[in-house]
Amino acid sequence: GFDTDDDSEDASEAIFDANLFQMTIIHLESKQYSVMDKAALNQMKQRMQGMKKQMEAQLAKMPPERAKMMRQAMEGRMGMNQPTQAPKKEMKKTGKKHNIAGYSCEVVEAISNGVKLREYCVTDWLKLKNNAEISSAMMGMNDFVEEIMEMMKGISANEETSPFSDIKNLNGFPVMIKEFKNGQLEESTELLSISDESVSADFFAVP
Repeated sequence: GFDTDDDSEDASEAIFDANLFQMTIIHLESKQYSVMDKAALNQMKQRMQGMKKQMEAQLAKMPPERAKMMRQAMEGRMGMNQPTQAPKKEMKKTGKKHNIAGYSCEVVEAISNGVKLREYCVTDWLKLKNNAEISSAMMGMNDFVEEIMEMMKGISANEETSPFSDIKNLNGFPVMIKEFKNGQLEESTELLSISDESVSADFFAVP
């Protein structure tokens, strides 16, 4: 599972099943959960496509000048009909090195259109216990997030929000992730430990 620790009123935890291509989001404070799988993703895609068609139909009924103004407003706010190409992205090695949770790692910056989005401290996959399983789970998460982002094209602004989109380009495992917004550190996550033990499938079942 992947924990999300933030300042919101309802922090959450996520359990991702790579075999089922399914993510369960557990809302800790409200004690509720939601499940996203391929069926849910397809339903989401259909709803978004329906929203776009509905907005286009409403614009078609407006006078041309007003429709133009509304379309420009939606393009700026929601990314509607904006070009869907990915922003120019680069992974920049800084040469800085740290030791986190016993793993030596090198700092890599994720830069999009000249703006630093994230900072990773990356260790070699081979240094991790069960590295093949961990790598498979991370790549599965990347595919899951990419599918969601693909759905959002033309519906919402083309803004990258997930570090999983960088996993394939890191050439290693991020033992530290720092998120930046407007040049300021917004959130930092560090690996505490990796343990190897057998657990029952019930361990991951939602109570």
